[in-house]
Amino acid sequence: MSSNQLPVHYTLQCVLPINNFTEKIYVFLWFWFAILGLLTTLNTLQWALNTILPSRRVRYIKQYLKALRLISSTEEQKIYVFLWFWFAILGLLTTLNTLQWALNTILPSRRVRYIKQYLKALRLISSTEERDCARFVNNNLGADGVFILHVVSKIASDLIALDVTATLWKNYRQAKITGTEEDVNRLLETVNRGSSVV
Repeated sequence: MSSNQLPVHYTLQCVLPINNFTEKIYVFLWFWFAILGLLTTLNTLQWALNTILPSRRVRYIKQYLKALRLISSTEEQKIYVFLWFWFAILGLLTTLNTLQWALNTILPSRRVRYIKQYLKALRLISSTEERDCARFVNNNLGADGVFILHVVSKIASDLIALDVTATLWKNYRQAKITGTEEDVNRLLETVNRGSSVV
């Protein structure tokens, strides 16, 4: 085989299997459409016979009307009433749960209480640090941080939320001791001023 025929040979080796595969698909689709065409023709002939011949027409109309009849069973009506009340109760409970989540993240006192219960459970907070806890929650965590801790406690577990809260509290206290808290607060103020101008 010469060097000029080599690319043609490799091209044929690649194209022929693909061509064989597509040929099988086309043959299958041709038979499939032929069968569908035959079934459609038979269905059309049956419909024509049912509408033309009187005895078949009456049977066809009765069968059609039977399919359109409304459900009148009392058991089924009771099931639908039960389902309506079930969905109404679920909708009410979902609305109440959404309001509770909104209040827990919007109201500052509830946010502080939520974080305090975690810190008290870990024995990381004393009665003198409760004011610091309020500053920590309102200034550092904010509504979105408390919301994320709520989500973590609901999805993962309270233990993971406790661990995350403890780590955040220890970092806050360390920053307060080393004096980097003021630096962080100044940085946050400059970022907030820059975003309010824009």
